[in-house]
Amino acid sequence: MHHHQLLNLVRQQVHIQLIQLGASEEGVSEETILIRDGMYCGRRFFLDDFMAIWFIEEGELKFFDPSGAVAAVEQVQSAMRAA
Repeated sequence: MHHHQLLNLVRQQVHIQLIQLGASEEGVSEETILIRDGMYCGRRFFLDDFMAIWFIEEGELKFFDPSGAVAAVEQVQSAMRAA
């Protein structure tokens, strides 16, 4: 699977999970690229006051509630299987 295809699946999974956690479907969404030591290492997604971080090396999505507490953790493979 190409990176752009995986990224689209991850975006969909993040959107679904953040809504399940309480974010509004009509909320403002943002996305930023994460760089560590000059290397691409993931993405950060925002929807309303909720946040998710995709850690590429770990293949992990972490979801955070508005207080910043971890609300859920999923493996990216789960997003691939759901598609």
